[in-house]
Amino acid sequence: MYFFAHLLAGILLGILLAVLARDSRLIPACALGSILPDLVDKPVGLLLFPEIFGTGRIFFHALLIFGLILFSGILISTKYPRTGILVLAVAAGVITHQILDAMWLTPSNWYWPALGPFKGHSRPDFFIDAFWRTVKNPTEWLAGIAILAFLVIAAVPRYGKRFRSELKGPWVRKLSLPLILLMSASAVLLVAIGIYYG
Repeated sequence: MYFFAHLLAGILLGILLAVLARDSRLIPACALGSILPDLVDKPVGLLLFPEIFGTGRIFFHALLIFGLILFSGILISTKYPRTGILVLAVAAGVITHQILDAMWLTPSNWYWPALGPFKGHSRPDFFIDAFWRTVKNPTEWLAGIAILAFLVIAAVPRYGKRFRSELKGPWVRKLSLPLILLMSASAVLLVAIGIYYG
């Protein structure tokens, strides 16, 4: 899956968790977790050590790293609940990324190190090719527009303040119609992307 689609999924998950936990800090934490595997693994596996790994789906695409982040979040939550919930939100974003990448189709990478070394191959021009595939992909543009709309809602004081205040009250009755429509359209877009590329 592509970068903006992962980021959009993280934002949607973050909004859902923020509404349930009444903590808007979970949105950027989930968003970070949803792109963290690519931010770490692509440079390490394809730029720094291509002859060793040869793939951009290594450590942060493995369940082991998700488990370590999850365990860290649980451990931190026992002493510092407000910080621990952020680490748990990052873990939720990471597992969302792994699921959207259908990592079970590459079990040696997902269950690493249990099934042996990482498997995969890359091309020398991976980043240039990935850039042009992203630019030419209409679903990436739609995901980017949806992300921009979320940023506008968060940045415009009137909307951002309203959303944060909605987290404190009975949220179902107070949730603004534009946010509900945007979240629904984004969810439909993610499902369409998954069906198209799945």
